[in-house]
Amino acid sequence: MTTRDDEKPPTAEGRASTSPLHELIDRQTLREMAGAQSFGRGEDYFFDGRVRNLAEDRGKIAAEVRGTEVYRVALWAEDGGLEYSCSCPLGHDGVLCKHCVAVGLAWLDPAGAKPKQASKREKPSVTMDDVRAWPADRDKSKLVDMLMEQAREDGRLRQRLTLEVARSGAKGIDLRTYRRAVDVAVDAGDFVDYKEAFDYAHGIGEAVKGIEELLRDGHASEAIELSEYALERVEGAIEHVDDSGGHMGGILEQLQTLHFAACKQAEPDPVALAKRLFAWELRTSWDTFYGAATYADVLGQKGLATYRELAEAEWVRVPSRGPADALRPGSYRYSRITHIMEILAEQAGDVYRELGDAAAAEAAYRHALDMTPADRPRYDRDGAVERLICILDETGRSEEANALIESEKARTATMETAPDVLAEENPEDAQWRDAAPSPDYVPAASAMSPGTMVRKEPKVGGNDPCPCGRKFKRCCGS
Repeated sequence: MTTRDDEKPPTAEGRASTSPLHELIDRQTLREMAGAQSFGRGEDYFFDGRVRNLAEDRGKIAAEVRGTEVYRVALWAEDGGLEYSCSCPLGHDGVLCKHCVAVGLAWLDPAGAKPKQASKREKPSVTMDDVRAWPADRDKSKLVDMLMEQAREDGRLRQRLTLEVARSGAKGIDLRTYRRAVDVAVDAGDFVDYKEAFDYAHGIGEAVKGIEELLRDGHASEAIELSEYALERVEGAIEHVDDSGGHMGGILEQLQTLHFAACKQAEPDPVALAKRLFAWELRTSWDTFYGAATYADVLGQKGLATYRELAEAEWVRVPSRGPADALRPGSYRYSRITHIMEILAEQAGDVYRELGDAAAAEAAYRHALDMTPADRPRYDRDGAVERLICILDETGRSEEANALIESEKARTATMETAPDVLAEENPEDAQWRDAAPSPDYVPAASAMSPGTMVRKEPKVGGNDPCPCGRKFKRCCGS
């Protein structure tokens, strides 16, 4: 590798002086963000002339970089900082990789790749600004022909144009076209291996963007319906994808975020929404709507009452589990309903704590912890444990808090060294597991106690500090 640290940094010649990236991209910034090793490799890629089709439009740089494959790179300004993306594996993990470095250097110094070939890499005489201005005085029919020709060859452009028509039709929004776009994106026809997973997920993401645009245009009810349809289709597809890179998991998160935003905007019937969320959370094999009681702001008192009644009715049906069941894997339905009841108990404790009743709050938090079996992973117990630690500290019982911390450490160590015991499933459990609550279930009218269970603060995770000031990850680390 040729070291060029002692060279004078390239001048700003070739940069767009009016670009918002002008103050964000330089060699030192790229080195700091990527690290010395990735910067050096990216510099090699740059000097080898591996950056192709570099263009800037409205403050966003796009280019391709030849590596093991051809990777797509984008750099842009956002909230005063430099943002980036790359289609390589490191880029998927949010790392500023060597490909991003190469593109940044190419933007800084367009004529710098392979000095002996500098004459071949002069600053382009036609920029994207020129391209943007060109259609203004051209015949519309010619532009339409060019667009249609490209759409016939580019499936994603064709889908985007189709959704634009479906959104602005004279007869209203054509939801069938949106559903078909989701179906086409999801139906891979065969198993999707690791190398294909990014492009596959990206195609689904393009269909999701169409639903997001509907929401931005104020069509929240339609966005709720379509996001639920897409969630169901994506859930069914994941088991046919090597999602080691987490791309499909990201799509599920994107859809759930979209669904929540649409619900906040549309304010759907809270009882019907509570029934759908509860039934989905209980039946899914994934984490869709995991902890759906966090929809408290959308469900309101009426919806939360329905959600709680559904949970309590299901909880009564849970078969008893004795000590002999400690290491026997339970069904995912058992895990789901236990988690739901734990969250509801935590919310009850939060209400008591907000009212200043420390004793009642402690009782609720201990109840939540008692409902979480000792054989469950630590992250499933975090909510109850961290709240109980906080309430013990707040009431001057630090010794008890420290004892709880130590017991959780010991429990975690025991789980890590315990053998993987697989026992036959109890027929009673199997019968309960297969009995799904009906989405049409109508609970008896009853009052919630102690009032609307609304989380006043965001749930603290294992990587966050406890509200009491302790670093839970460190004091109760796995």
